[in-house]
Amino acid sequence: MDAQFVCFDIFSLPTVLNENLDIVFTSYWILCWLESLNEWAKVIYRYLKPGGTYYIKENESIGMLAEYWKV
Repeated sequence: MDAQFVCFDIFSLPTVLNENLDIVFTSYWILCWLESLNEWAKVIYRYLKPGGTYYIKENESIGMLAEYWKV
């Protein structure tokens, strides 16, 4: 399998990447550090190819995150 791994701060990605991705993966403990869930989702949407796969592995509970973001 031909693969390329890219690791960046997602909010700086538009300054360094100009292609679409087959897979986007978000690892542990990331959601609680995001300043804007909406901006984060927009970047993922921008780079994920149609039919691509988004994986998330998170330890935080959704209830805790909703309280943090005042959702």
